[in-house]
Amino acid sequence: MFSLTGSSGTGTASTSAAVGGYVGQSPLLFSGGSVTFRLPGEAQPTSASGAYGGQAVLDGTSSTAGTLYETTGTFYATDVNTGQVVAGATDTVIGIKGHSGRGGGITFTLVSGTITITPTGQDGTSTTVACFPSSLTSNEGSFTICIVKVTDSNPSSTSAPTGMVLFSTSGSGTYWSGSTHGASCILRSSGICAVAFFPTVDSGGTMSIVASYTGDGSHYQSSGRTLLYVTAPA
Repeated sequence: MFSLTGSSGTGTASTSAAVGGYVGQSPLLFSGGSVTFRLPGEAQPTSASGAYGGQAVLDGTSSTAGTLYETTGTFYATDVNTGQVVAGATDTVIGIKGHSGRGGGITFTLVSGTITITPTGQDGTSTTVACFPSSLTSNEGSFTICIVKVTDSNPSSTSAPTGMVLFSTSGSGTYWSGSTHGASCILRSSGICAVAFFPTVDSGGTMSIVASYTGDGSHYQSSGRTLLYVTAPA
């Protein structure tokens, strides 16, 4: 686990992430890290888990800091003060000493680098999806209606999210939207749209239905998921 702390003209930020692999391996990939940031004039810091990812590439050695890695990563998180999405990027050099074997321990040292923070001007969104019914038998013609709602995270916003939602599933089946086949739907003014999902005949099992909002000029992308329980006919 390494941690980075930095500041720029747009605020202060810190990140942390768990890195898998061994010292000397390159690149070391990381994802699902955490970030905390605060923009100028804000009283409340924003913290988000699972928002930071990137890679660390071998960059030589140092007599004082140990094995050096250039660490580049990005994050996107919704500012709790404004409801707008903030983008961040790290380009830092960290030093690693020690090993993770028995009797060993790894220490990380920030050698140099920066963390940049950039407000995107887009409101954050949340996407929810639910299918009715949520369980069905995969007979010929059986289907469920999956309804998605995209909500603006900015409480002062007067505009609703617009654009397209894409659907995918971990199981086998066919989507239908309106009069055409297709795993997508266009949001109405209410931020809601729907598709029909027909599971493959005689299929069964628990399927994950994922709805991914692609965003628009004022609203950032987001996704949601639900479970569908499909039973093969007797």
